[in-house]
Amino acid sequence: MAAAVSVSNSVKDESTDTGPSSAPRPLNGNYDLAAEQENWMAGGDRRFSELSPGAEDATPGRECQRRVDDDLTSLSPKEIESRLERMRREFYNRRKIIIKNLPSDVSNQEVHELLGSYDLKYCFVDKYKGTAFVTLLNGEQAQCAIKEFHQYVLRDREISVQLQPTDALLCIANLPPVFTQQQFEELVRPFGNLERCFLVYSATTGHSK
Repeated sequence: MAAAVSVSNSVKDESTDTGPSSAPRPLNGNYDLAAEQENWMAGGDRRFSELSPGAEDATPGRECQRRVDDDLTSLSPKEIESRLERMRREFYNRRKIIIKNLPSDVSNQEVHELLGSYDLKYCFVDKYKGTAFVTLLNGEQAQCAIKEFHQYVLRDREISVQLQPTDALLCIANLPPVFTQQQFEELVRPFGNLERCFLVYSATTGHSK
């Protein structure tokens, strides 16, 4: 069973987490974190792929896993699709935006007023760089704010509004097959504020991988 979580440990994380995780990267300069995460969600990572026919008999561990899978309650196609939809929604729920090319004297209050029709959960303005880091209520609001204010002219300056670079997701594997979303949240909550937290479900069975 696998799940994914993205956390922040302090206010500093909110203002400085504007790029991929500092974890080691492959030497290939074309490494794409977002593409890797999409591939993992789609089941492309062999570490979490479905067992091929007959493979479950190759080792005692896989045989044990097969018995556990057999004991899990079969889900209806509707329930499977519902779980997959929740998983996809959380995976794409990127709610942090970055606003660039702001006037050098812009204030936090002015950014709040600019985005007054949205629910701001966090806002940090770096006046030296003319940049604001904003966390909105959800991914839908982030997309709407981008459509409304990207290339918007604020005090004779055309501002840029984009999603902040992809947050790194931590995958936690080998969880108990019957682990619930609530149990997983309780497990990881002590390590920081939860940004995104969700179980990864199989498109075939609807149960967590």
